[in-house]
Amino acid sequence: MNSKKATYIALTLIIILGLVYLKSAIDMGYGDTSTPGAGFFPILLVCMLVVLCIVSLIQTMMRTDDKKIDLPNIRLISLTVIISFLFILSWVWFGYFYISLFAYLLILMTVYYFEEMNKKRFGKNLVISLVLTVLIYGVFDYLLGLNLT
Repeated sequence: MNSKKATYIALTLIIILGLVYLKSAIDMGYGDTSTPGAGFFPILLVCMLVVLCIVSLIQTMMRTDDKKIDLPNIRLISLTVIISFLFILSWVWFGYFYISLFAYLLILMTVYYFEEMNKKRFGKNLVISLVLTVLIYGVFDYLLGLNLT
Protein backbone atom coordinates (compact mmCIF):
# COMPACT_ATOMS: atom_id res chain seq x y z
CA MET A 1 0.00 0.00 0.00
CA ASN A 2 1.31 3.46 -0.79
CA SER A 3 1.47 6.26 1.74
CA LYS A 4 -1.10 8.49 0.01
CA LYS A 5 -3.72 5.75 -0.04
CA ALA A 6 -3.04 4.90 3.61
CA THR A 7 -3.37 8.57 4.56
CA TYR A 8 -6.68 8.90 2.69
CA ILE A 9 -8.06 5.82 4.42
CA ALA A 10 -6.90 6.90 7.89
CA LEU A 11 -8.17 10.47 7.56
CA THR A 12 -11.52 9.30 6.17
CA LEU A 13 -11.97 6.92 9.10
CA ILE A 14 -11.05 9.66 11.57
CA ILE A 15 -13.60 12.01 9.97
CA ILE A 16 -16.30 9.32 10.11
CA LEU A 17 -15.55 8.60 13.78
CA GLY A 18 -15.56 12.33 14.47
CA LEU A 19 -18.99 12.69 12.89
CA VAL A 20 -20.33 9.78 14.95
CA TYR A 21 -18.91 11.47 18.04
CA LEU A 22 -20.48 14.75 16.89
CA LYS A 23 -23.93 13.16 16.91
CA SER A 24 -23.55 12.06 20.53
CA ALA A 25 -22.10 15.47 21.47
CA ILE A 26 -25.09 17.23 19.90
CA ASP A 27 -27.40 14.96 21.90
CA MET A 28 -25.75 16.29 25.09
CA GLY A 29 -26.86 19.82 24.22
CA TYR A 30 -25.09 23.01 23.19
CA GLY A 31 -26.23 25.14 26.07
CA ASP A 32 -27.34 28.73 25.57
CA THR A 33 -25.66 32.11 25.15
CA SER A 34 -24.95 32.54 28.86
CA THR A 35 -23.74 29.03 29.77
CA PRO A 36 -22.31 26.33 27.54
CA GLY A 37 -23.92 22.91 27.75
CA ALA A 38 -22.24 19.55 28.23
CA GLY A 39 -21.87 19.10 24.47
CA PHE A 40 -20.30 22.47 23.71
CA PHE A 41 -16.64 21.51 24.18
CA PRO A 42 -16.94 18.09 22.46
CA ILE A 43 -18.66 19.77 19.49
CA LEU A 44 -15.84 22.31 19.31
CA LEU A 45 -13.23 19.52 19.39
CA VAL A 46 -14.99 17.53 16.66
CA CYS A 47 -15.20 20.58 14.42
CA MET A 48 -11.48 21.23 14.89
CA LEU A 49 -10.71 17.55 14.22
CA VAL A 50 -12.71 17.51 10.98
CA VAL A 51 -11.20 20.79 9.77
CA LEU A 52 -7.66 19.57 10.48
CA CYS A 53 -8.37 16.26 8.72
CA ILE A 54 -9.64 18.14 5.67
CA VAL A 55 -6.49 20.30 5.69
CA SER A 56 -4.39 17.15 5.90
CA LEU A 57 -6.34 15.59 3.02
CA ILE A 58 -5.63 18.65 0.88
CA GLN A 59 -1.93 18.56 1.83
CA THR A 60 -1.81 14.87 0.90
CA MET A 61 -3.41 15.56 -2.48
CA MET A 62 -0.82 18.25 -3.20
CA ARG A 63 2.11 16.03 -2.19
CA THR A 64 4.09 14.62 -5.11
CA ASP A 65 6.17 11.96 -3.39
CA ASP A 66 4.58 8.61 -2.70
CA LYS A 67 6.34 5.94 -0.69
CA LYS A 68 5.42 2.29 -0.43
CA ILE A 69 4.35 1.22 3.05
CA ASP A 70 5.23 -2.34 3.96
CA LEU A 71 2.69 -4.03 6.24
CA PRO A 72 4.16 -7.38 7.25
CA ASN A 73 1.47 -8.19 9.85
CA ILE A 74 -1.62 -7.04 7.97
CA ARG A 75 -3.53 -10.23 8.84
CA LEU A 76 -2.87 -9.77 12.56
CA ILE A 77 -3.78 -6.08 12.36
CA SER A 78 -7.00 -6.86 10.50
CA LEU A 79 -7.92 -9.60 12.96
CA THR A 80 -7.30 -7.23 15.88
CA VAL A 81 -9.57 -4.59 14.33
CA ILE A 82 -12.32 -7.17 13.72
CA ILE A 83 -12.07 -8.58 17.26
CA SER A 84 -12.12 -5.03 18.70
CA PHE A 85 -15.21 -4.18 16.65
CA LEU A 86 -16.92 -7.36 17.88
CA PHE A 87 -15.98 -6.46 21.47
CA ILE A 88 -17.64 -3.05 21.13
CA LEU A 89 -20.72 -4.61 19.53
CA SER A 90 -21.01 -7.23 22.27
CA TRP A 91 -20.75 -4.52 24.91
CA VAL A 92 -23.46 -2.44 23.24
CA TRP A 93 -25.80 -5.37 22.51
CA PHE A 94 -25.44 -7.40 25.70
CA GLY A 95 -24.39 -4.71 28.16
CA TYR A 96 -22.03 -6.88 30.19
CA PHE A 97 -18.84 -4.86 29.85
CA TYR A 98 -16.64 -6.86 32.18
CA ILE A 99 -17.60 -10.24 30.71
CA SER A 100 -17.04 -8.85 27.21
CA LEU A 101 -13.72 -7.33 28.32
CA PHE A 102 -12.52 -10.62 29.80
CA ALA A 103 -13.41 -12.51 26.61
CA TYR A 104 -11.83 -9.77 24.46
CA LEU A 105 -8.54 -9.85 26.34
CA LEU A 106 -8.42 -13.65 26.38
CA ILE A 107 -9.15 -13.90 22.65
CA LEU A 108 -6.59 -11.23 21.74
CA MET A 109 -3.84 -12.82 23.81
CA THR A 110 -4.68 -16.23 22.37
CA VAL A 111 -4.45 -14.82 18.84
CA TYR A 112 -1.14 -13.06 19.54
CA TYR A 113 0.46 -16.11 21.16
CA PHE A 114 -1.15 -18.72 18.90
CA GLU A 115 2.20 -20.07 17.68
CA GLU A 116 3.34 -20.97 21.20
CA MET A 117 -0.08 -21.99 22.56
CA ASN A 118 -0.19 -24.81 25.09
CA LYS A 119 -2.00 -25.38 28.38
CA LYS A 120 0.53 -23.31 30.34
CA ARG A 121 0.32 -20.36 27.91
CA PHE A 122 -3.48 -20.52 27.88
CA GLY A 123 -3.47 -20.55 31.69
CA LYS A 124 -1.27 -17.44 31.71
CA ASN A 125 -3.61 -15.74 29.24
CA LEU A 126 -6.57 -16.67 31.44
CA VAL A 127 -4.95 -15.28 34.60
CA ILE A 128 -3.75 -12.07 32.90
CA SER A 129 -7.20 -11.47 31.40
CA LEU A 130 -8.86 -12.03 34.76
CA VAL A 131 -6.41 -9.78 36.66
CA LEU A 132 -6.73 -6.95 34.11
CA THR A 133 -10.52 -7.21 34.16
CA VAL A 134 -10.58 -7.06 37.98
CA LEU A 135 -8.17 -4.08 37.96
CA ILE A 136 -10.29 -2.21 35.44
CA TYR A 137 -13.39 -3.03 37.49
CA GLY A 138 -11.69 -1.66 40.61
CA VAL A 139 -10.55 1.53 38.92
CA PHE A 140 -13.84 2.36 37.23
CA ASP A 141 -16.36 1.10 39.81
CA TYR A 142 -14.59 1.95 43.06
CA LEU A 143 -12.11 4.74 42.35
CA LEU A 144 -14.08 6.64 39.71
CA GLY A 145 -17.58 5.56 40.70
CA LEU A 146 -18.53 4.66 37.12
CA ASN A 147 -20.65 1.54 36.65
CA LEU A 148 -19.77 0.10 33.24
CA THR A 149 -22.10 -2.90 33.32
